[in-house]
Amino acid sequence: MSRPIGVTPTAILMVANVAADVGHLFTRAGVRPAHIQSTGPVDHRLVLALHLFLYAVIAFQLTVVVLYWRGRPLARQLVLAGCFFYLFGLRNLKEQWTRSHFAAELSVAAAILAVVLVWYLNTANVREWFYREFYLPEPLPQATAE
Repeated sequence: MSRPIGVTPTAILMVANVAADVGHLFTRAGVRPAHIQSTGPVDHRLVLALHLFLYAVIAFQLTVVVLYWRGRPLARQLVLAGCFFYLFGLRNLKEQWTRSHFAAELSVAAAILAVVLVWYLNTANVREWFYREFYLPEPLPQATAE
């Protein structure tokens, strides 16, 4: 069974969403809380640990997108779970809007993508493709005796 037509565009949109989140995360002002005044070694280790964690999360997200594009059922489940995460994040939209209009707009765009993905990933042909791609691989060609 060939890849459904929407898998590649949705994977591209997921990568664009990750890139927008990363761009916003690392370019916004005030990454550290305002009440921390010290620049001692403890603060630097904490900031380094936070950045390493964020890089690991970004790598995980991109790995899931690649596995999604390749048709792995676990990636489909993880994408669906991420969709509910983005939809749940809308509960703080008013607070986000007061802090950053761009962050609120990113949340709305991610929620729209999440709604589309929840619908798309639950259509019959897409569910079947994810199942068949992993559990029922194409049979190997049989050698013919001449």
